[in-house]
Parts: sequence; C-alpha cells; structure tokens
Amino acid sequence: MYTLDGLPVLTAEVTLRRTGAWFARLEVEASDREPADGRLQLVLGSLRLVGTALADHAGASLGRWRGLVVGGAARFRDVLDPASYVNVPLRVPLQDILRATGDALASDATTATLATQLQAWSRDRAPAGDLLVRLCSEAGCTWRTTTSGDVWVGTDDFLDVTPDVAHELVETDEARGRVVIATEHPDPALLPGTSFRGLRSEEHTSELQSRQYLVC
Repeated sequence: MYTLDGLPVLTAEVTLRRTGAWFARLEVEASDREPADGRLQLVLGSLRLVGTALADHAGASLGRWRGLVVGGAARFRDVLDPASYVNVPLRVPLQDILRATGDALASDATTATLATQLQAWSRDRAPAGDLLVRLCSEAGCTWRTTTSGDVWVGTDDFLDVTPDVAHELVETDEARGRVVIATEHPDPALLPGTSFRGLRSEEHTSELQSRQYLVC
C-alpha cells in the first residue's frame, strides 16, 4: 500500500541521498481532502518516510494533489543570519542551525563527529542546507535527513547489504558505479551509506510502480 497522510499515492519518484535531504515527487488521490499541513508520513510498502510538503511546490486540481515532499521540516532553503563560534564542539553550531530550521538531530548521529572541536567557525548569511555542508566539511563528515525525518550527521561505514524483499538485478555498470534492481516495492534495507555488491550507495531512487532504482 502506498499512501501519503493516509491518501492513496498514484505516482511517486522518491530520491534518498547520502548527503542532503531526501525528497519525493508525488501525485495523490485527493477527491475528499488534501494532505494536511506540517509533517506527513509517506508509506511505500515497508518503507516509511516522514517529511513536509513544500508550499510553493504543491497544489490540487481535479481531485489530484501533486507536490514535492522533503525530509524533515523542509526548511533547508531558509537563509540564516551570520554567526561565529570559538572553541566549541561541532554539536553547538549544528544544533543552532537545526533549531532555526525546526529539525531534530537523529539519536544515532555519530558521537565522535558531534564532539569534533572547532577552534573557530563562522557562518555567512546563507541557506541552512549550504551551511550544513560547510560545517560538515570541517569534520570530514556528511549530513542527511533520515527516513524518520531527523537530521543525521556522521561518517558512513558502507556495510554491504542484501535486499529484504525479492529483487531482480536489471543492470550492473561498475565503470559508472551504478546498479539497477527491480523490486515489488522500495526496500528499507537499501539506503544511502550502505553498499550493494561492493558498490557504495550515494543515491537511491525509487519509482512507482514495481521498479526500484538503486544508484550507487
């Protein structure tokens, strides 16, 4: 069953990224009502995602709702004011950015990364997402929104995984670092930051119906 806020999903293209926020382009059956404002749950078989629809990328017409849902509070485009930090752990400026965007830090964020000491770090007036990239570059780590809508920060171990659901290998292109598989529905075991057949997953795109594309 594929739903957004309990409404049937008709078409979807969902992209999970190793760095940045996941996003989903959706068309939803909305004859009776539209998806609610605020956090929404997107259910794609056994994969469940929590995000927010971008107000300027969503609308309903003729009983269909079409929109772009982004992981978390979907405010990484918000421009934040400058700030400076001296002798603080990375967690401090990170939490300030997340507080401004209305996002929560994932409970499994890498502890050692959060404790990285910054002798001096300043942020210019810039979008929150860009500031997260800059901050993570100080510690050689990455950030992304999780399936639960929190923000994870840390380093990936790229553990090799096997799909939890029945799958068919469609294409392997080691030169391009790309694998394409087909499954009945998106597989929560195949997420960015893991590996499949020895290839590291940087981006994972699922399209309804029935085909799943894993780009490593």
